[in-house]
Amino acid sequence: NHNHNHNNNYSDIDCIVAEKKGMFRQVLVARLRDGLCLTEDRDNSTAIDPYCFQAKKLVKKLGQTSTPQRCTLNTDGHYLYHVYIEDGVIYLVLCDSSFSSKLAFGFLEALQKEFDQEHGSQVADTKRPYKFITFGLLPLIVCWCVFNVLLKLSIGSCCVSFFHQINASKV
Repeated sequence: NHNHNHNNNYSDIDCIVAEKKGMFRQVLVARLRDGLCLTEDRDNSTAIDPYCFQAKKLVKKLGQTSTPQRCTLNTDGHYLYHVYIEDGVIYLVLCDSSFSSKLAFGFLEALQKEFDQEHGSQVADTKRPYKFITFGLLPLIVCWCVFNVLLKLSIGSCCVSFFHQINASKV
């Protein structure tokens, strides 16, 4: 017999995780010098196809200009590109315009640390696009969503060890 008396915290977490796609429509990691896409996760909605295409053109242009380490670019009022550049790598997230830029950059910084630790030394010599597609963006995104809900609910938890467990279990 299944107990249906759920604690409200679980429904809050489930709700945020289910809305992951509303938070991060596209997450893209690319090399700065030539815009080579290294890994990507995106919403499956065809409505964001033009924005994803635009993001790929954007990362190619970023290497040709003097770009600040962090910047936010407006699309058409519906979405924002948040860009974080570190050690020759571009970390980009496409979010709904109502999503907190502070949280978006917090996510990008966490993504940068994880990606750099796992693949940082290989980026310069990589020749083929999407070489790191198995990096595991989705577990990091879900983990980030859960972590922020736990902080919001003052439960307190550390999601990084959970993310490492997921990556360690990959085949």
